Amino acid sequence: KEEFDSYLEVKAYLAYNQRSTVEELKLLQKLVPALKTTVDGILQHFTNIADKIVLEPQLYKLSSDYLGRTDILENILKRFSIEGNHISVQELLRLVNSVLKSAAEGNKNINIYRWIVIAYPQDQWIDELLLMDI
Repeated sequence: KEEFDSYLEVKAYLAYNQRSTVEELKLLQKLVPALKTTVDGILQHFTNIADKIVLEPQLYKLSSDYLGRTDILENILKRFSIEGNHISVQELLRLVNSVLKSAAEGNKNINIYRWIVIAYPQDQWIDELLLMDI
């Protein structure tokens, strides 16, 4: 009940351009604490504050609310934790946006993105995404 009330309070049901990103992030962080931990873990691998500000809301969109699962985020965090970060913010945003576009179009190839993150070196993620677009 409290979660629903806070959902209504911050007007998270409004169109994206009608609500603030800060309010949306607070709501997502409150509803899914493990998601916040995962996103924070990924963000710690980027040093530029401006990059983190751009990246954070996009990473939250890879939550189970949008995709039904959070495997892709968790796998990105595992790769970064083990190998370090070897991609730019723009490259990670390209991956995130590709996943979101695919989900929005109703494509069932979300597992392919999961496979790319798990199986390919970070510097080849964009190459694989470009091949998928062909």
